[in-house]
Amino acid sequence: MAKVVDEFNLNGTLTEEHNYRGILPSKATGTASKMNHAEQILNIATNFARALDYHPPDFPRDPALRKAVKDELNSWNIGLAADGFMKCVDVGCAAAELFYPAHEFDLKIIIAICTAGMKWMDNVADDILEPLTAFQGRFHARKPQLHPVLDCYAHFMLRLYDHYEPFVADAMVMSSVTFMAGSCLEVRSLSKGIPQSKDAKLWPYFVRNLSGISGFYAYACFPKKDHPDVVDYVQAIPEILVFTNFLNDVLSFYKEEMDGEKHNYCQMMGFVTGEPAIKILQDVSDETVAVAKRAYKILETCPAAQKAFKEYEQGYIRFHVDVAHYRLPNAWKEEIGNPILDLSENKALPDNIPWAELSKSIQNQHASPSSPKDSETSTIVDQPPSTILNSAPVRSEPVADPAPSQPQPDFQVSAVIMDVLRPHIQTHLPKIVGLTFPVILYLIAMRSFLFVLAVLTRL
Repeated sequence: MAKVVDEFNLNGTLTEEHNYRGILPSKATGTASKMNHAEQILNIATNFARALDYHPPDFPRDPALRKAVKDELNSWNIGLAADGFMKCVDVGCAAAELFYPAHEFDLKIIIAICTAGMKWMDNVADDILEPLTAFQGRFHARKPQLHPVLDCYAHFMLRLYDHYEPFVADAMVMSSVTFMAGSCLEVRSLSKGIPQSKDAKLWPYFVRNLSGISGFYAYACFPKKDHPDVVDYVQAIPEILVFTNFLNDVLSFYKEEMDGEKHNYCQMMGFVTGEPAIKILQDVSDETVAVAKRAYKILETCPAAQKAFKEYEQGYIRFHVDVAHYRLPNAWKEEIGNPILDLSENKALPDNIPWAELSKSIQNQHASPSSPKDSETSTIVDQPPSTILNSAPVRSEPVADPAPSQPQPDFQVSAVIMDVLRPHIQTHLPKIVGLTFPVILYLIAMRSFLFVLAVLTRL
């Protein structure tokens, strides 16, 4: 098994070159590094966010989207095989909502499931190496895949062609398949312990580009309904590809240092160039800002595409800030103006839960916060890192009817009810208020008419 090497520190010094290793994602524990440069890393991230004029976009966390995604996955009928996939649903929904807020609901479902699928593959690549390696050949030959989840995924991602023009959908499917191949190559390289050559100057970005899924997310900004001609925005795609890869490098480096990762882009480039990894991180941050601004400038001739890219840029930042996987500290989030999402007392409710059972659901959540049910229904923001990477499979169970003697719902139930109803109230209240005044006038007029009619009748 690949091991973390303590000799390779943030400054890029390597005392024993043959010991250079990385760590498999599934083995990351968050305890491998002393984080001697944490403040510098966060300062670079702060300046990066400000340079892109980051203003946190809305993060609705739509329960209807989560339910629709889970319903689709349940329809695959693959039983326990889907459990690991289900654990990645919240990450997928967050990406769909934050990256592409203007996309149609059905398209958000597709984006969420594809994202959850690739997150699941990243988590378990070393455990399903053979099926993952065989995926592309079997996909092109239209053969059943060697893993039930991969078989369903192979059919599902073809729905991209319903929403994107052929060239764009082709690029998105190719990006997803390339990610699988890159994950397999990374696992094989790390597991075998092959030392990195200092002469392999282009190797770091080659690996980064394989595993970044940048093509999928860059092209996903532009569904054919709103962007019917790829020629209108295609010149900005190279910049958006680099932006997608490098933004992740900037905002995930803090977490990667906690895990002692040595095979990320900054560490690998530091090794082949002899530069400190923190210097590479600063260079990557500067380049990311530059390509984002160039992409925005290129899209000036197509305002709709320019708007879509800006939404993606801002949502992509917030995704990294909010998702617990990246472990960015709350004090830093406040510094860049991002709201702190403390959902420890605002758990997402199980799908299809009856209103009469709200009390029992809440009592279960507060009575056993570490229970499997709570782990399954919690949102991505308050999950600890170990939950995302290493948790055992969890399946949702139906909530039993409360006993007649059970206490009535307390104020916590009211809070949850309000959380559920709030989006609907915000949507419909203005319409209700707008109708109230005419209705009152109508009632007053009717009462006056009836009064006059009664008087005339007496006369």
